[in-house]
Amino acid sequence: MTGTVKIYYPKRGFGFITPDDMEALRTAVSTLPVIPDSEGNPIQWQPGDVFVHVKAVKHGTLIPGAHAEFGVSKDREGRVRAVKVVIEKESGDNE
Repeated sequence: MTGTVKIYYPKRGFGFITPDDMEALRTAVSTLPVIPDSEGNPIQWQPGDVFVHVKAVKHGTLIPGAHAEFGVSKDREGRVRAVKVVIEKESGDNE
């Protein structure tokens, strides 16, 4: 799926990507395993921006406004995060 880097905190090493197609994100998340909370109840995912850690970036640089291609996964707490991130076009590129 694709999206745009919304914000990046370089000192903290993370940011958020706004997906281009929220329905595609919902579909991708629905295929991921359901992770229960401490009481055994499934953690409910709320659609929105996707967390991205700098270590998930395979190519390019997280810059606000940059266009990215990415997959999604869940961490052990059930939070959705971007994986295998490739920055396709950085903000300010001339084409």
